[in-house]
This record gives sequence, C-alpha cells and structure tokens, in this order.
Amino acid sequence: MVARGIVFCIIGWFLIQAATQSDASQAGGLGEALQTLAQQPYGPWLLGLVALGLVAYGGYMVIQARYSRIVIGR
Repeated sequence: MVARGIVFCIIGWFLIQAATQSDASQAGGLGEALQTLAQQPYGPWLLGLVALGLVAYGGYMVIQARYSRIVIGR
C-alpha cells in the first residue's frame, strides 16, 4: 500500500506542476513517476523497493479476488 501511495503522490505532483504551469505535457503517468524515482540518489534501491511493494500489492489483490464472496440479494 505504501509503494502504491508513493507512486500516486509522484503522479499527483506531476499533475500539480502541469496545472500551475498551464502545460498539459508536464502531466506524467506511471512511467514518468518510476523514471523520477530512478533518477534520485539511491534511485535503483528506491525503484526496487517500490517495485517490490507494487508486486506485493498485486499479489494481495489476486488473493483477495480469489477468496472474496459475492452475495446477491438476501
């Protein structure tokens, strides 16, 4: 969840920058957010931790989808 939050915060920052500069091309997505992490000091480590977190979140969602029950009516 933390890794997902970090990526969403970076994307949000891109959107805020695009809005303040009135330049829609500044708005970045997931790829740009991960590139920004990779360019930071200790970037490969940060990128690895975020990637591990996103993979763990994906596994969690697969397990949740497999074992969730859908109740129709009462």
